[in-house]
Amino acid sequence: MADPTERAARLLVRALHYATDGEPRWWVLPGSLNAVTREALAFAVSKGWLLQHGDSVCLTDAGRKETTKSPERGEC
Repeated sequence: MADPTERAARLLVRALHYATDGEPRWWVLPGSLNAVTREALAFAVSKGWLLQHGDSVCLTDAGRKETTKSPERGEC
């Protein structure tokens, strides 16, 4: 099973994919992110799933591919 930060990162990437129809569009994040979301964001950026510039994020090709993978048992 994925650790909680990885699970949250995958959910964040999927939510951004849904919000942008999978297109490479910049999305402005709310200013008051909780600690779990900040950790998930940092994890997704470190995996190359998202780009971050200031308070905006953008789904990468790797992030789009990640959202089309079949989740393994026990993962989101």
